[in-house]
Amino acid sequence: MVKIIKHMAVFGLILAAIFILSACWNNDGAANASKSLSRDSTIASAELTDRDQTMIYAMSDHAFVFNFNLTKEYEEATVWLEKYENGQLSHDSGSSMSSKVEGEGMIIFSTSSVSPDSGQEHFKMYLGAESGGGGLSFIQDISMIDEEGPITLRETIVNEKVPISEEDMVLASTVIEWSDSVSSIPPDFYEDVEGNLSMIEEYDIVYLLRARFD
Repeated sequence: MVKIIKHMAVFGLILAAIFILSACWNNDGAANASKSLSRDSTIASAELTDRDQTMIYAMSDHAFVFNFNLTKEYEEATVWLEKYENGQLSHDSGSSMSSKVEGEGMIIFSTSSVSPDSGQEHFKMYLGAESGGGGLSFIQDISMIDEEGPITLRETIVNEKVPISEEDMVLASTVIEWSDSVSSIPPDFYEDVEGNLSMIEEYDIVYLLRARFD
């Protein structure tokens, strides 16, 4: 079950994102901002300073952070979380959020345990750009298959800077497996998620962080 909640941690995540973005804009200056309009729209995993990491990880156990740079052709971004159980899209998938965006922006998705024995994960999202942004927070119940607890494997799919297109993108994945070991999802899976769901049937739970720019 997904529970949408209002939480001070979301406010803190938004403040951290604004601080990081402001520092980037101040360092780049107006010249770089104007040049961005002539470049292709791109997205990449963010290179965080020690201070950036301290701010984000003070509110989470793990976080995926991405920077994007948009040309005028894109006006809105949507970020959402999909949950798959043994290759089947779950009705218990996470929430989504959309925002008007322009210029440089950031996507943050962070996770933390509600408590050690709760079987619940607290997820937080932030989506914002020079034109503004916002965040949301929700809790997911993760069934406890055994007392040992699961193995979690997190992977950033978009590392280096890549062009943004009108296609849905997979930014990151999280595999939760109740076994002695867990292997990475085959890279071919991400080229056609809907057509390659058989590749993740062996995994207990797979979360995909996805984004679309319109």
